[in-house]
Amino acid sequence: MNILITSFVFVPRTGGIENSTLMLADELARIGHQVTVVTKTMTNIENSYDFDVVRNPSFLTLLKLSLKADILFQNHPSLSLGLPGLFVRAATVTLHQTWLSDGSRRAEIMSPIKRLFVSRSRNLVNSEALGKKLGMQYQVLGNPYESRIFYRREVAKEKNAWIVVGRLIHDKGMDIAIRALAEFSKTNQAVTLDIIGEGIEREKLAQLAEELGVQEKVNFLGALRGEELAKEYSKHSIAIVPSRWEEPFGIVALEGLACGCRLVCARSGGLPEAAGKVANFFEKNSVEGCLGAIREAMALGDYSNEEWKLIEEHLKPYRKENYIQSLCSIFNQVKK
Repeated sequence: MNILITSFVFVPRTGGIENSTLMLADELARIGHQVTVVTKTMTNIENSYDFDVVRNPSFLTLLKLSLKADILFQNHPSLSLGLPGLFVRAATVTLHQTWLSDGSRRAEIMSPIKRLFVSRSRNLVNSEALGKKLGMQYQVLGNPYESRIFYRREVAKEKNAWIVVGRLIHDKGMDIAIRALAEFSKTNQAVTLDIIGEGIEREKLAQLAEELGVQEKVNFLGALRGEELAKEYSKHSIAIVPSRWEEPFGIVALEGLACGCRLVCARSGGLPEAAGKVANFFEKNSVEGCLGAIREAMALGDYSNEEWKLIEEHLKPYRKENYIQSLCSIFNQVKK
């Protein structure tokens, strides 16, 4: 099939949509489909992928690409990139990656327009939580993770080593993990917290760690991807996902689980769906709740064989190869 993927943001930017677009395009091209990604993200880096990338295309270029495509796949709806699809016969599939409205006035105005825009599309969502707020018929598909990279390695984990991964912004709740560490350190000095990611709150978080007297226990490792990130997960016993906003899904939960970390996760949006049955949950925005869930997770120790079977069953549909198979099945249905 000739598949045109629209993704408003794309690598080299970092984020869930950017990474999932790269993963999906790469795998679809690998199994033999002709794939083109169109995006608004610009870069001076030369394209080195097995698929075409068209950055900041004109309307005419988008229209030409749309006319050639068998499938128009929107990795989250974009009016500017998806508009030409209204003028062609190609089947359209839209994967909603986040809420159509973030509560701002502009988003509230644009939300009904976007709903009308995707009304002729097959609408997929990455979580039931997101689907319930979509306001139209939907199918839950989740998000994929790279199972060839994120898996349980035969290495000893440090019991008192915690890890948190994500953008260093207020919504991701990194400060909650630092405050929990400070409280825990009052009775256990050996604990460490590795923070992986970049963002505007980097200096603010470092200052918080210093104010709480745990600056030597908090390590900022920067943005890591792929093997580097997986190896870091594999060293840690506890992976914390402390988001204070309503996460639509949470690929970091899948990756942490796959690498054998005990998962401590905020009850936020679609995060519980991504985290599965064996995670330890706490109410979002609660340092006390986060610390309690961490203590519970640490007391449990390594996963039992029974727990690991549950994890593998939970992860199965999200493994990239299985996820792509499900997505291609949907493509074939709408193409008929």
